[in-house]
Amino acid sequence: MKSDDISNVLLDDITIEILMALEVENLHVRGLIRAINRNPNAVIKRIRILEKYGLIRSIREEKGHRRKVLMLTTKGLEILDMFYKIYELFKR
Repeated sequence: MKSDDISNVLLDDITIEILMALEVENLHVRGLIRAINRNPNAVIKRIRILEKYGLIRSIREEKGHRRKVLMLTTKGLEILDMFYKIYELFKR
């Protein structure tokens, strides 16, 4: 992926996998990488872009922990819902 332009990001298969994984449960970065079995650098790049556009957010764990918990935002859920609707249209 050459650009963080939102249209390129949304059409990217890693992005869709991230959104789908976070729909099921909130995950730490490492857990997300394991869940979707993708290159860690590619996943971290997508996480930053998705946070920039407000599709996911991260919250640091309680004091003393360096890990971040990732979760979908309302906007992220709406985008994922649109993907599902588009998929259903193509299945017809």
